[in-house]
Amino acid sequence: MNDKIYVKSMVDGVIGINLPDLHLKKEWPRKGTRLPINKEVLMEAFYTPGVEYMFKEGVLSADERIMKELGFTEEGFGETSKILNDFQRKRYMTV
Repeated sequence: MNDKIYVKSMVDGVIGINLPDLHLKKEWPRKGTRLPINKEVLMEAFYTPGVEYMFKEGVLSADERIMKELGFTEEGFGETSKILNDFQRKRYMTV
């Protein structure tokens, strides 16, 4: 099974994942960058606290259908945190 999932950066700045055990090393240089990751590798990487945190807090995102399939929309995801766009984030920080 060689399904690729495109993961998108949702933050300004450089972020990355480096998991040598899973042969996964990806770097998103700026907001909006989409990189393909093997579905099976992403499922295993999700059990790493850092990767889980990035998806939970909205730093990284994928197609909503894929997120549900992989279990990213379990209880706690989306209920306690909300992904804000740039305008909303700036407004909350200044008001």
